[in-house]
Amino acid sequence: MNTAESSGIWRLRVPLLISGALLIHGCGLFQRSTLYSVKSGYSFRGKTLGLCVILDGDEQEALDETRVARRTISSTENEGYAGDLATAGARIDAGIILPPTTVNKLDVNLKHSLYYDEDLIHPMIEQSKTMLERRGYRVEIVSVPGGEVRVQELADQARTKGCQLLAVETVALARSWNIGRPYQSPTSGELSTSFQWQLYVGGLVLTNMSIFDITSGEVVWQHARRDISAEFLGPILAELRNDNLLQGEFAAHPGQYQAWMYRQSAARSLHLLFRTLEPGFVPLPAGSSQLDSIAAARRYAPGDEVLAQPLESEILWLPATVVSDEEDGVHLRWPEGVWHGVSERTTLSRTRVMPKPNRWPPIVWVRARETSEYRPFRFVRETTNNLVYVELAGDASPRTFLAGRVGVASDLLIPED
Repeated sequence: MNTAESSGIWRLRVPLLISGALLIHGCGLFQRSTLYSVKSGYSFRGKTLGLCVILDGDEQEALDETRVARRTISSTENEGYAGDLATAGARIDAGIILPPTTVNKLDVNLKHSLYYDEDLIHPMIEQSKTMLERRGYRVEIVSVPGGEVRVQELADQARTKGCQLLAVETVALARSWNIGRPYQSPTSGELSTSFQWQLYVGGLVLTNMSIFDITSGEVVWQHARRDISAEFLGPILAELRNDNLLQGEFAAHPGQYQAWMYRQSAARSLHLLFRTLEPGFVPLPAGSSQLDSIAAARRYAPGDEVLAQPLESEILWLPATVVSDEEDGVHLRWPEGVWHGVSERTTLSRTRVMPKPNRWPPIVWVRARETSEYRPFRFVRETTNNLVYVELAGDASPRTFLAGRVGVASDLLIPED
């Protein structure tokens, strides 16, 4: 296979009711186990932000099938596998990825690994800095020493640089992970009373961020994954090992391939950190009023391709074409595929329209046909006939959707190129 998405599929026969408790959390539970918060009434405008990125813990790897099976069997015999998840050993044996540390106070110690500093952490610092600057913040980099460091010391360092805020970004890495699914019979297509673990190999980067007011020590914005769903995040974020790529582009330097896979995943992970449609997510407020004035001052010509926000209460932006730019707003034509509620909104205020970026972001959101629910996919390419190709890691081939069903989660008034 070009994409070595799995190095083993194996089954364990257990009662279906119990096996449901064994599966890694699905999308629904993933959403409830992500902590989002923003301090009500806090003014983010005009603040300088200190940024530190901490590689939290060792690289995670899925354990061998024998050990997972042994743990699973012993747990189901005790009729309490869910209870066993409280212990770290059971969680790792089950193939569940441990999330990065959630930092809720300055008076806490973290341990930073320098192993991937040059190849991964430094590029992530630059990407995070760019994303924060595009939200109107002046950003100062706060260096993190190897080994144990107290977050308060990083806040003190940021204060000496003139910062009022400290952004603590923690990063976790996984080289491989298990995904558990009910087993489907290849002959009948029916789900049996057993499940399968599928092992994926590659690079998966997960990241949390807490932003503190340095003076008060309070968290003023946070996106923290307290539990990880491999079924949800793996296909979206992970870069899967590809032996053809390893033996071709990386033949001369095979040791660089793992770091390269992590970098691809990191870009998607950071995008999802700031731009997601997950329930409860609150976009990071802008750090400057300049963004508002830029948006209000824009003018468009007929035929310009743009992204537009049809509902002010949501952060979803959809592609459209400008018909005209008048005093009462920007008049738009929607592509095929938008639902009825959007097609009626043909004139929007200028602040809810932005130029379409030169390329789509790494993650886009596709709307289900009959509902208003969106599911994230990885963007592949766009065609001239209003079709968008997307995929999930491990897909045999890209999936195709009408452009009107594909949106971008964005809190930006300036698009990312």
